[in-house]
Amino acid sequence: MSYDDGLPPGWGGLNAKKPVAVGSGDDDVTIPVAAGFAVFLGGLFGALAGSMIGLALGFYDVADLTSLEESSEGLIRFLIASSFGQFLAMGLLLVMFSRFRGTGKWSTDYGLEIKSRDVFWMPLGTLIQIVSIVLVALLAQALGVEVPTQEAAAAVEDSQSWGQQIALGVLIVVVAPVVEEMLFRGLWLKAIMAKYGQMAAVVVTSVLFGIAHLLDPSAAFLVPALVLVGFVLAVVTLRKGRLGPAIMIHAGFNLTTFVILIGPTIG
Repeated sequence: MSYDDGLPPGWGGLNAKKPVAVGSGDDDVTIPVAAGFAVFLGGLFGALAGSMIGLALGFYDVADLTSLEESSEGLIRFLIASSFGQFLAMGLLLVMFSRFRGTGKWSTDYGLEIKSRDVFWMPLGTLIQIVSIVLVALLAQALGVEVPTQEAAAAVEDSQSWGQQIALGVLIVVVAPVVEEMLFRGLWLKAIMAKYGQMAAVVVTSVLFGIAHLLDPSAAFLVPALVLVGFVLAVVTLRKGRLGPAIMIHAGFNLTTFVILIGPTIG
């Protein structure tokens, strides 16, 4: 199947004309917004299941999670187990909804198409992260408060295990950008745009992206910056008509934080 402008049905926005499928009657197939909430909730249950399995296998114990300052190794193992469960559940649900409520093609249903040149978008993610850090620091200084450290950040920063750092790094830098972009800028962006238009889709998905990170209460101070990141990712996705650039920006954003955190542990 080929598409005008090279974009799947329902993709391409802002300065791009609406693409039209050639030789297909699936132009208007859009996975519903409610499916996105099912994916998100499924991720929460997956995280719970992953953490319980990790506990049952003895990767950590309850004491590790109640004495975080004394046991960062236990916390990082917990984060690996819960994150693996979360992203596995979300990924499986995204595949299921594409198969049974969409066209079965990820490029059509979620705009999932990555090209080699997309890697050049990663520096933009680094730039956005640096700007966000500066803006959050300035805001905290103006308000006279201290920015709390996220649990995941503290665990990575304090961990001395290279194996655990690499495992969590893969989840943060590789897996999270793909799965989260498929949900926020894939399923939700397309579904909301189909019903309410581009502006509503950009705003709503950006806010949802920021709010979703409140699962870690210590991230509350970072929500405005995350909403801004979500806005940039949504606009780029609409302009390009696929997720590749947004995934690389997201990966660059996460990679910058990860490198900053593990830097002091090297050497």
